[in-house]
Amino acid sequence: MFHFHTDRHAYHTLLHNNAVQHIIPFIEKERVLSTHTRVLEIGSGDGGNLSAFLTLGCKAVGVELDANLVAFTREKLAGYVQNG
Repeated sequence: MFHFHTDRHAYHTLLHNNAVQHIIPFIEKERVLSTHTRVLEIGSGDGGNLSAFLTLGCKAVGVELDANLVAFTREKLAGYVQNG
Protein backbone atom coordinates (compact mmCIF):
# COMPACT_ATOMS: atom_id res chain seq x y z
CA MET A 1 0.00 0.00 0.00
CA PHE A 2 1.25 3.46 -0.88
CA HIS A 3 1.03 6.56 1.32
CA PHE A 4 -1.56 8.19 -0.95
CA HIS A 5 -3.93 5.25 -0.41
CA THR A 6 -4.53 6.43 3.15
CA ASP A 7 -4.10 10.18 2.71
CA ARG A 8 -6.86 11.83 0.67
CA HIS A 9 -4.91 15.12 0.37
CA ALA A 10 -1.84 13.28 -0.94
CA TYR A 11 -3.97 11.43 -3.48
CA HIS A 12 -5.56 14.68 -4.63
CA THR A 13 -2.08 16.16 -5.13
CA LEU A 14 -0.93 13.05 -7.01
CA LEU A 15 -3.89 13.30 -9.42
CA HIS A 16 -3.42 17.05 -9.82
CA ASN A 17 0.26 16.64 -10.66
CA ASN A 18 -0.47 13.78 -13.07
CA ALA A 19 -2.99 15.95 -14.90
CA VAL A 20 -0.52 18.85 -15.10
CA GLN A 21 2.36 16.67 -16.29
CA HIS A 22 0.55 14.23 -18.59
CA ILE A 23 -3.16 14.78 -19.25
CA ILE A 24 -3.10 18.50 -20.02
CA PRO A 25 -0.04 18.33 -22.32
CA PHE A 26 -1.69 15.43 -24.17
CA ILE A 27 -4.88 17.46 -24.71
CA GLU A 28 -2.94 20.58 -25.66
CA LYS A 29 -1.42 18.72 -28.62
CA GLU A 30 -4.87 18.99 -30.22
CA ARG A 31 -6.49 22.06 -28.70
CA VAL A 32 -5.65 25.17 -26.72
CA LEU A 33 -7.00 25.23 -23.17
CA SER A 34 -8.23 28.62 -22.03
CA THR A 35 -10.78 30.37 -19.85
CA HIS A 36 -13.32 29.44 -22.53
CA THR A 37 -12.64 25.71 -22.18
CA ARG A 38 -15.25 23.63 -20.40
CA VAL A 39 -14.28 20.32 -18.79
CA LEU A 40 -16.63 17.59 -17.57
CA GLU A 41 -15.17 14.74 -15.57
CA ILE A 42 -17.41 11.74 -14.91
CA GLY A 43 -16.24 9.91 -11.80
CA SER A 44 -14.27 12.90 -10.57
CA GLY A 45 -13.33 11.32 -7.23
CA ASP A 46 -11.62 13.85 -5.00
CA GLY A 47 -11.21 16.51 -7.70
CA GLY A 48 -7.48 16.23 -8.31
CA ASN A 49 -7.83 16.29 -12.10
CA LEU A 50 -10.42 19.07 -11.92
CA SER A 51 -8.12 21.28 -9.86
CA ALA A 52 -5.44 21.10 -12.57
CA PHE A 53 -7.88 22.42 -15.18
CA LEU A 54 -9.24 25.03 -12.79
CA THR A 55 -5.75 26.44 -12.22
CA LEU A 56 -5.62 27.09 -15.99
CA GLY A 57 -8.85 29.07 -15.73
CA CYS A 58 -11.00 26.42 -17.40
CA LYS A 59 -14.60 25.94 -16.35
CA ALA A 60 -14.75 22.47 -14.79
CA VAL A 61 -17.56 20.31 -13.46
CA GLY A 62 -17.20 16.92 -11.83
CA VAL A 63 -19.81 14.21 -11.39
CA GLU A 64 -19.24 11.83 -8.49
CA LEU A 65 -21.62 9.42 -6.75
CA ASP A 66 -19.62 8.99 -3.52
CA ALA A 67 -20.94 11.62 -1.10
CA ASN A 68 -17.73 11.54 0.95
CA LEU A 69 -15.62 12.36 -2.10
CA VAL A 70 -18.02 15.12 -3.12
CA ALA A 71 -17.72 16.66 0.35
CA PHE A 72 -13.92 16.43 0.22
CA THR A 73 -13.80 18.02 -3.23
CA ARG A 74 -16.13 20.84 -2.23
CA GLU A 75 -13.86 21.61 0.73
CA LYS A 76 -10.62 21.24 -1.24
CA LEU A 77 -11.86 23.39 -4.13
CA ALA A 78 -14.01 25.75 -2.04
CA GLY A 79 -12.50 28.87 -3.58
CA TYR A 80 -13.40 27.73 -7.08
CA VAL A 81 -16.89 26.60 -5.99
CA GLN A 82 -17.60 29.97 -4.37
CA ASN A 83 -16.51 31.80 -7.54
CA GLY A 84 -18.73 29.68 -9.78
